[in-house]
Amino acid sequence: MTIAPRPHSDPKRPSLRWLIEYTDPSGKRRRKFFRSKREAQLFASNLQSEARGAGLEAASLSPAERRAHVEALEKLRPYNVSLLDVVNAYVAGREREAALQHRPIGELVEEFIGALATSNLRPSTIDSLTSELGHFCRFVGEDQPVAHVGEEDCRRYVFAAGASPRTSTNRRLRLSRFFRWTLKQGHVLANPVEAVERPRNEAPRPSILSPQQARALMESAAELAGGKWLPYVACCLFAGLRPQAECERLDWSDVDLAARTIVVRSGKLRQRRVVEIPANAVKWLASYARQSGPVAPEKKRSSTTLRDVREHAGIREWQADVLRHSALTYRLALTGDEARVAQWGGNSPGTLHRHYRALATGEQAREFFDIVPDGSGELIRFGSAGEEAEAQA
Repeated sequence: MTIAPRPHSDPKRPSLRWLIEYTDPSGKRRRKFFRSKREAQLFASNLQSEARGAGLEAASLSPAERRAHVEALEKLRPYNVSLLDVVNAYVAGREREAALQHRPIGELVEEFIGALATSNLRPSTIDSLTSELGHFCRFVGEDQPVAHVGEEDCRRYVFAAGASPRTSTNRRLRLSRFFRWTLKQGHVLANPVEAVERPRNEAPRPSILSPQQARALMESAAELAGGKWLPYVACCLFAGLRPQAECERLDWSDVDLAARTIVVRSGKLRQRRVVEIPANAVKWLASYARQSGPVAPEKKRSSTTLRDVREHAGIREWQADVLRHSALTYRLALTGDEARVAQWGGNSPGTLHRHYRALATGEQAREFFDIVPDGSGELIRFGSAGEEAEAQA
């Protein structure tokens, strides 16, 4: 290979009068400028010496190695990247992998759960993560290095036989949260859950109580255990509070029966909202209201459970959140105003339209919101347009 300097002229850089053009070892075209011909010739001589050395090295390659080299260059050409760049990136990746401490997944799960204790997560969230990750550790082996847990391990766990789409979705979310943490801590090179496809969930049609079942449930709540479950049931069934996220955290100091409002201070996504209490719910709550204290009974101290209440009412089928689903369904059927009902229930109008529309009639809704304690007198209830109207109980 002959490399010769040639004259160069550039008004912007008049001192650079000589030019060398050459191809570097990675295959890229290069240009270098010099002040004098002697400097250019010396650089060219060094390049030729290096080329001769490289030629001797290339000559020592087997025919198969030379063909592989040429093929690799051809494949990289459309991407404007050199073979050396690719090799360097590969070696850097292997070096990063070798530098990992390869700590057991069981050990890191304990660290992760410990770190959550100082976070602002709710105890129920931490408990669900602890349980899920414990199952996953046993699935892959607690002594398995976390860096060796791969995409296929996660996929087999997420979609294990018998897992419903909702279960698979929750598993994927919890695993991903853990592996994002391990990635941030430098224990893995990538989050293996990201490559696991998202389960396809088909939302089931919400189950609701009929007006007759709702009345039986309220009467049962009033009869059992001195009525300790009645405020909880009334707030969920008629005011549409979320049972766990809202009603179980509700304090009587946030319930104003005179103003007919409940202040939810820590609802879904921890957003505060003010809920209007239907008139029939006010009548049910009036005899139980206190200045302060939890509205819901403490489960660990109560010998009577919500299951006892609904079984005493003769209700056998019970879908999660059926109380709240009933409240939203009947209020939407009564008012027909998706936007106002969505604001009342802490949902989006789209969610209301997809899941709750046309599940009940206006007549059923009026019967539902007419449910009051026996002998409680007149009732002020919602009108068909969302306004207040008088009716006889």
